[in-house]
Amino acid sequence: MARQKGMREAEVTRQQPQGLRDDYVRQQPQGYRDLTDAEMARQKGMREAEITRQQPQGLRDTDPAVARQRAYLMDPDYVHYLLKKNFQDVWSTGNRS
Repeated sequence: MARQKGMREAEVTRQQPQGLRDDYVRQQPQGYRDLTDAEMARQKGMREAEITRQQPQGLRDTDPAVARQRAYLMDPDYVHYLLKKNFQDVWSTGNRS
C-alpha cells in the first residue's frame, strides 16, 4: 500500500506506529538528518526546473554602460582618482565661516 503512494522505505518506517514508549525517550530531540539541498527541495515538492531557476545567478550586465562602469570601479587607480576628485570637489567649494 505504501509503495503505491510513492513512499520510500525510510518514510514507511518513520510513519509506522511506535506504540507506547517511555516519555523520556519520546521527548529527546531527534536531530537533523544529513539531507542534501536537492533532497530538501524534493521534500518541499520542487521539481528540478524550479530548483535550477531559484539558484543564485549572480550579477548580469545587460546594459553595456553598466558593465563598463563596473569594470572601471574594479580598477584601484580609477577608484582612488574618483575618491580624491570627489573629496576635493566637496571640501574646496564650501564657504567656511
